[in-house]
Amino acid sequence: MFQSRRLAVPISLITVVCFLFAVEPVAAESHTNGWANVGGAPHAHESSGVLALRWGSRDYVDVKGGISLVSVSCPTTAFCVAVDNEGYEVTYRHGRWTHGTKVGLHDSMNAVSCASTAFCVAVDDAGFAYTYSSGRWSTGREVDALSNAGGLDDVSCPVAGFCMAVDGMGNEFSLHDGVWTRGERYTDIHSVASVSCASTIFCVAVSATNASYAYTYDNGVWSGGRQLTFDGNDAAAGGALSSVSCATRNFCLAVSGGGQGFTYSDGRWLRGQGIAIGQERLPALGSVSCATPSFCVAQDDLYPFVYSAGRWLRGPETSLYGIASMSCPTRSFCVAVGDDFAATFRASA
Repeated sequence: MFQSRRLAVPISLITVVCFLFAVEPVAAESHTNGWANVGGAPHAHESSGVLALRWGSRDYVDVKGGISLVSVSCPTTAFCVAVDNEGYEVTYRHGRWTHGTKVGLHDSMNAVSCASTAFCVAVDDAGFAYTYSSGRWSTGREVDALSNAGGLDDVSCPVAGFCMAVDGMGNEFSLHDGVWTRGERYTDIHSVASVSCASTIFCVAVSATNASYAYTYDNGVWSGGRQLTFDGNDAAAGGALSSVSCATRNFCLAVSGGGQGFTYSDGRWLRGQGIAIGQERLPALGSVSCATPSFCVAQDDLYPFVYSAGRWLRGPETSLYGIASMSCPTRSFCVAVGDDFAATFRASA
C-alpha cells in the first residue's frame, strides 16, 4: 500500500472535505468543466463521460492519536473505516465520522479492508491483524512473525470471514472463518505494494519495484508472476506499481507512480496506458478503487482521475494533497484519506 512521507503536526483534527460531481456525456476528446480525456482506449466499448465538480461543506474529525490516515475501506455508501499511523481507527456512519478509537497494539496501522458493515480487518507494521465484528474490535493476533518482513503491508476482504493479507517479502496469509493460515511465498524477488480480492478464490497482488510484476491467486494457487508492459520504451520511467483494485475476477486495474494504468481483462493483462497532465508531468498515482469494471477512481497529489469504460479522464485540480488511500463502493460515492484529511464525494448521473 502506497504511503507518502508524513510530517508531525501538533493538532489532532482531521479535515473532512465533502464535494459532489455530476456526469455529463461529451465527446471523448473535448474538455468540459475542467475534465479532460487523458488516456486512449483501444479496448473501450462504451462512450466516455466528463465530470463536473462542485465543492460542498467542510467538517472535522478528532482521531486522537495522529493525523496521518493511511488506509480506508467503504463496503457501502453509509459506512467506512479508516486507520492511521498511530494505531487508531475512525468510522464513517451516515455522513458523520466518529471520534478515533485505539485499536492497534503497535504504532502504525498499514491497511484496513471491510467486507460489510459488520466485518473488517486491519493489519499493522508488526504483523498483527485486528478483526471488527458486529461493532467491536478484537485484540491483536500475530499473523506474520517473520522479523525481516516489516509487518503486513496490505489486506483485502471480499466477503465476511475471508481475507488475504500480504507482507513486503512476498508472503501471503489468509483468514478463513476466524483462523489465519500462512500460505505460500509467491515471490522471492519483489516486494509487494497492494493486494485486492474479488472473491475467496481470486486475488491479485502487485509488486512495489520498477520491474512491475502482478501475481494472480486463482482457486487456491498463486501464479508465478507476470511482468506488465509499460506504455513507452522506458519501463523504469513508468514507476513502481502502487495499487490494484479488482471489481470482479475478470477485471482489475493497477496503477503506478509514473502515471500508468494497467487493465486485467478476462485472464490477461493489457499494455499499460500512459496518463499525462498536459506536457509538464505524469501523475504519481498512489491509490485506485474500482466500483465496477467500467468505473474506477485514482488520484495523485493534484488531480482526480476517473477510468470510465476504457478511457482515463482527468478532473480539475483539487487541494487534496497527499492522498494515501481511496475506496469507492459505488459509481456515485468515494472516500479518500491522506496526511491531514478525509474527503468524501458523491456523483449523480
